[in-house]
Amino acid sequence: MGSKSKHQVRGESLLRDQGCTDTTIGDQVGLFGDKAGVACHVSTKPAHYQAAQAGGSMEGRGPIVDFRLPDGRFAEIKFGKSSTSSVPWTTGTADHLNAVIWGCAAGNVLTIVFTEIGEGLWRREVYNTKPLALAAIATASEGQPLVGEFDVASGEKGAEGSIPWAGQFGKGQGPLQTVGFTRQKSGRRQAVDADGTPVTVEAKGAKAYVKGQGWVRPIIQKPVWARNEDGSVAYKFRHYGMWRHNLSALRKAGQVETTVVREDDLLTGI
Repeated sequence: MGSKSKHQVRGESLLRDQGCTDTTIGDQVGLFGDKAGVACHVSTKPAHYQAAQAGGSMEGRGPIVDFRLPDGRFAEIKFGKSSTSSVPWTTGTADHLNAVIWGCAAGNVLTIVFTEIGEGLWRREVYNTKPLALAAIATASEGQPLVGEFDVASGEKGAEGSIPWAGQFGKGQGPLQTVGFTRQKSGRRQAVDADGTPVTVEAKGAKAYVKGQGWVRPIIQKPVWARNEDGSVAYKFRHYGMWRHNLSALRKAGQVETTVVREDDLLTGI
C-alpha cells in the first residue's frame, strides 16, 4: 500500500535486470502449498486484494512479497539512501497482518535491505522473516491473535496481540518486532446537509445516443465534495497497522547478514 519512492523504483528495476521477477498469486500458493490457501496481503494490485478477501483460514496463508529471486526463493526488498533502524515490512488490517505473519511462519521469505553507499556500491542486509513470525506465535497466549484488533475508520486500538504496539518503548529498548500505525487517504469526502444527507448538484453527463433525439447529454447528480477551512478538498482516512522489524536489534542479535555489493550484481553470494 502507498506509493514507492524513486529510490525504491530504481532499485527494483535493477533487480529485474538481474533476473528477479515480480511475484504472482500462483507463485505464493506454490510456495506455501495448496493447503495454504490463497495469498493474503493488502496490495495495490486489485487481483491480489480480491484473492486475500476470498481466502479461508488465516493459518498458513502466504504473503505476497516483492520478488522471486533467480534461484526461486522469495524476498521482500527495501531500498534506501541512508541506514535504517527498522523495516516497515507490510501494512494492512489486523486480519491481513495476522494472515501474512502466519504465512511467513510457514515458509522462508527473505528480507533484503539495500542502502546506497556511493560509487556504485550498496550495503546489503539480509535476514529471514520466519523466526520473527514463529516468535510471535510462540509468545501468543491461548486465543490471543498475533496482531490485536484496531478500528480502521477511527484508528482506535483494542486489546494488544502477542506483537506489541509500537510507540511505547524508550530508545534502544524496543522488541524485535512491533505493530505501528499509519493513516492513509481513502477517497474524497462528500459534503452533507444539516440532516446528514449527501449533497449533490445537477450537471450534464456524458454524451449518449437516444432514439428520436440523437446525441444528448443527460442531466445527472454529481457529488459536492466537502471542503477544509482553507478551501481544499476534504478526504476520508483509513488507519492501517504496520508490521515493523527492529533492524537495529536484529543486527545486535547476529540475525542480519551484511555484505557490500556492486550495483551491477546486487544478489551475489545470497
